[in-house]
Amino acid sequence: MGWLEEAWLAAGIRSANELAARMTGDPAWPETVKIKPRSFGNRLRALDQHKGHEWWERRAALISLLAAQIQREPEDLKNAIAEDRRFFGETTDATRWELDRLGLLYPLRLGKDELPPGLPDFLARPGRWYITTWWQATDRRSCELVGRWLAARGGVHFLTGDTWDEVKGALPREGAVLALLAADARDADFVDAVEDPALDLLKICVAAPFPWGAGSDDNGDPLWANLESKPLVRVTRDLVEWINARTRSREPLLDPATPETVASIVEQLCDGPVEAVDALVSLADLGAVTGDRFEARAQHLRAYLERLAARLSSTNDRVAAWVASDAADVLLGLMRELVGAGLDFIGQGLPRERWAALIPGRGVSPENIARARARAAAGKKGKPRNALRAVEELLEPAELQTLGMLEDAGLLTRTSARLLELSPRWLGRLVHRVTIREIVNGQSASDIGALLFQDTLVELVLELLLDEVVTQGAARLIGLARRFSNPPSDTNTTAFHEACFRVLGLACVEGSEITKSEARTAWKLQLRTLIPGGPAGLPLPAVVLGTPTTVRLGSDAMFYLAASALSLAFDFDDPRLPRDQLQVALAGAPNALARTTRDALRSGALGLIARLTQSIVFSKGGQFPDLAGASLAAVVYVLVGGGDKIRNVPPATLQLVLDTVDGIADPERPPVSG
Repeated sequence: MGWLEEAWLAAGIRSANELAARMTGDPAWPETVKIKPRSFGNRLRALDQHKGHEWWERRAALISLLAAQIQREPEDLKNAIAEDRRFFGETTDATRWELDRLGLLYPLRLGKDELPPGLPDFLARPGRWYITTWWQATDRRSCELVGRWLAARGGVHFLTGDTWDEVKGALPREGAVLALLAADARDADFVDAVEDPALDLLKICVAAPFPWGAGSDDNGDPLWANLESKPLVRVTRDLVEWINARTRSREPLLDPATPETVASIVEQLCDGPVEAVDALVSLADLGAVTGDRFEARAQHLRAYLERLAARLSSTNDRVAAWVASDAADVLLGLMRELVGAGLDFIGQGLPRERWAALIPGRGVSPENIARARARAAAGKKGKPRNALRAVEELLEPAELQTLGMLEDAGLLTRTSARLLELSPRWLGRLVHRVTIREIVNGQSASDIGALLFQDTLVELVLELLLDEVVTQGAARLIGLARRFSNPPSDTNTTAFHEACFRVLGLACVEGSEITKSEARTAWKLQLRTLIPGGPAGLPLPAVVLGTPTTVRLGSDAMFYLAASALSLAFDFDDPRLPRDQLQVALAGAPNALARTTRDALRSGALGLIARLTQSIVFSKGGQFPDLAGASLAAVVYVLVGGGDKIRNVPPATLQLVLDTVDGIADPERPPVSG
């Protein structure tokens, strides 16, 4: 006897069929749900057996009807269904896993097929789980697949929960356990879990979208072992091969000759391999996996939603029609609100009421109010039951109708009983990048600058601005900077001026053409907003971009690199940014360069550092040892620590920095040209 059967028996209902007959005969039964009583009885039995959760979660009106029949509060029943789903998993086939939303790949046979590349090898060998392990993984779908895959092969219990207490209450006495926690558990105290005797006989791996936070032992090591996922960009070729082996079509979906594009998609949109498989397959079907680098466009969103609507049409024409006609504009409008509110939606999720508050076009329209009155009046003469349903639908606030559609289409899904997120997550990121690009390409310096005060957006905004200068020139940005220059209207505009200064200087480092007039404008605007406190007596930019853990292009080292490039290229020299002292501040440049994926910036910066080292250290008789250290650090990074990045550095640059090292070792040696 399952949990739902216990509830209906306690309410005096003898069977699922009797409950189905009562509910389908209720005057409040929604007209939009077409199902026979016997089939609906099967739905009730499936829910009692921990199946079919998504069908119910897409039909809130039926949950309310069911709650009334079994004498429970609708919200309590809704949470019970969500909890049941988290612990027992939602699946139409316990032996298979659908890899992509569009159905372009064969499902993964959990008991036979291997997991996609990119997951830690440790997970597939639970027999080696000798120590309690913490796996930080933000791709929830990858965690769920691993759990289902291990459970299907036997020997591992897969548990999910919003909190550690939920998981702890379901732990077996012994054996191996993979426990997936939701973002809601982020603030929990895991210190007690370390000494919990309930774990003594267990081999347990906890997967969570946040890092371990319960302290270290006397040696400074974490009390639980940390498990790291493989960087996806290192397994893109393997992913392409794995995907092509599973495609339903006769031809491969992905061209093995486009590794740069695949790596670009993975880097921009994906957290884990399961997410990457869905993204790559879907975008390949749209013809978007071409060229050297992927750029998220609104047309990709609309084309994907058209294909999704076609797939949904076989089960729900109404939702499919909405997805095809309205979903793209709703998602773009919703994302604009998210960005404007400064909300970091990726991996966090938001409560349903927060999503509703962000949806544009809220409330009940005057037209629907008039229709509801007319329908109510007509119901007095006709069928009151049908009139009541129609009035309820007409008076439902627009934002709740839109939320319902997003949920029915699977574009907004639950990550816990409290939180929902855009789904698939890679599509949410695509919409996010499209929205940021639209703002960056706009005509408001203040709007662009406002983005730079959101730590998670700094690198993306600077990347887009730098790409624009490199490919299209700096005319548009400098035009905006001049229009909003005297005086700076707000801190947002100040941030925009600093961004212009950075990207023009870094474009010079990459070898792009910048006019002296454009460079002078950026230089003068930047000089107005410097503040004291930098290295070697140098000033700092007034606006701090990002945090030390999030910035690459936004780092102080990149600021001084940009200043050095403009100073050297256009012979700018000012007491506030003296050229000799600028070079001293480049000691941190190699660290920033190590985190960037821009090969042209990396190699150009190494060459610039080497040339400046020659021109200053040699001419000054070695009076700037910090600068010599910067050049040496750059060379060590390229030749020793750079790994596969070294293949993209031109040989001439490598020779230049090697000659520079020789010169530092022998100060009597004259500078080498180049």
